[in-house]
Amino acid sequence: MKRIMQSLFIAMSIGLGGLLMNSTISEEGHEAVLDSIVESIEIVESCSEKCRDCVFYPISKNQALRSDYVPRDIVGSGLNGGQEVSERIQKPLHDLFEKATELGVNMKINSGYRSYETQNQLFYYYVWNEQQANPGISYDDAIAKANVYSAKPGHSDHQLGYTVDVACSTCDSFKLDEKNKPVYEFLENYANDFGFVISYPDETTDQTGYKYEPWHIRYIGIKRATEYKQINEGREVKIPLEEYLDELCSIHENNLM
Repeated sequence: MKRIMQSLFIAMSIGLGGLLMNSTISEEGHEAVLDSIVESIEIVESCSEKCRDCVFYPISKNQALRSDYVPRDIVGSGLNGGQEVSERIQKPLHDLFEKATELGVNMKINSGYRSYETQNQLFYYYVWNEQQANPGISYDDAIAKANVYSAKPGHSDHQLGYTVDVACSTCDSFKLDEKNKPVYEFLENYANDFGFVISYPDETTDQTGYKYEPWHIRYIGIKRATEYKQINEGREVKIPLEEYLDELCSIHENNLM
């Protein structure tokens, strides 16, 4: 944060200072510059390893969230299926479910916020399952198999509090089946309108190391979710969310240099 504030001071002194002295720029223009700087500060802070609100943190198999990170505003979702989420996404999530209901799609939440400790227990339960299902498999191979559909502790979006897994209200969880298809099609078409994206889109397994999960949505705000969707429209090879967030962080860090 100290580095960010130093960058802001420089930007204010050199760039913004010059703009404010330029009488040809309107008051609205000055406000736009200030808004841009504030946005960059918020994004870069959320990308930091010490982030307090990690909404844009680019979690991946190669980049972990710190083990002691706990969102400050966890609340009950208040939706079918219960679960806990960040208060910041409670209303957008309600609005998303309301839109789904209007279109005849009834959904439930299967999973919301998970602490580092919960993710640790869950991941190694899946490792144990792989060992039971594949007698003679090595421990490392069991970990590799589990890590295709479950994140290691610290590497899960769910620790952010901004991620939920959903399914149709009468469907099994985490299934690529016909009963869930209307839910997944709805999310593909409308999730970005409420600030959500599918974290692991189809055809990104080679880049992310995770299988396609159309039920797994993460909140990054309407502006960024819409931008991410537009970037991937018509692309044969989709850009993974982690790559998009990495680039977003880099662009805004450079803005403050």
